[in-house]
Amino acid sequence: MTCLHLPPVPASVRAARHWAAPLLPADVRDPVVLVISELVTNA
Repeated sequence: MTCLHLPPVPASVRAARHWAAPLLPADVRDPVVLVISELVTNA
């Protein structure tokens, strides 16, 4: 398991997407990256 600590800045959304995308299978990558973006934006 891996983890990522993000500061409360707008650039964290992009950082989270770029961190997670390579860890995900191609068939679920787009919807999961979208959910990650929403979670980080609203965190």
